[in-house]
Amino acid sequence: MKKFFTVALILTSLIIANACAEKIFPLAESYDPDSYGATAAPADINHADSIYYTRPDFGAMTSNGDRIILANYPTCQQLTDYSCGPAAALTVLRYFGNRDFDEATLVKLMDVKPYAGTSLGNMMKFFRELGWDVKSSLDTPPLEDEVAFQKFVMENLSAGKPILVENALSLHDALPI
Repeated sequence: MKKFFTVALILTSLIIANACAEKIFPLAESYDPDSYGATAAPADINHADSIYYTRPDFGAMTSNGDRIILANYPTCQQLTDYSCGPAAALTVLRYFGNRDFDEATLVKLMDVKPYAGTSLGNMMKFFRELGWDVKSSLDTPPLEDEVAFQKFVMENLSAGKPILVENALSLHDALPI
């Protein structure tokens, strides 16, 4: 049976969370943590005890009346400042049990550009080549308003379908889903 997930193009690919140790993805062999990515950032900019940058454990949360949580949804830290699309796609692959890819491979397969990131079309092409039924704003009518978007999100997450949200405004750090 083909896997299904929804790609909503409204604001950028993301799922922000801290992974439990057993859910952390192995890094690609070609990844040099001292050259780029979050691990290359200076240690003095970390805020481990900040009241502003708390670290909720989304992996341990459960759904309730105020939120829908996809149980055991894997997370990963993107390796570059332009590979958020492949990193988000990797979480979807892992959620459905596919461990055949790493982020560096997805960067190549999705033809990611350092100056522009990942195009939605290339992400859709990748998943469709795997045989997945992918829906996106490139081939479906746009949602009418915020209420329609909320309904769309709630219905898909309630059905266990991850949503990748694209950011055309470079606000991807501001929209946790």
